[in-house]
Amino acid sequence: MGNKDDHKDLLEALSWIDPSELDYQQWVDCGMALHESGFSWQDWDAWSRMDIYRYVAARLLEAG
Repeated sequence: MGNKDDHKDLLEALSWIDPSELDYQQWVDCGMALHESGFSWQDWDAWSRMDIYRYVAARLLEAG
């Protein structure tokens, strides 16, 4: 697994990608890239929140 310090610019670059424009596999691929670079699921979750429609829907499904 990568070292987060080696990929400091990854979160900055990711901020330019709108998760609502990605299909499911592309979204998962971004999460896996973050994981392999040493980032946490919380980093991926924070970025995923930019997709307000699917993110909210996922939370409602978990609650129900």
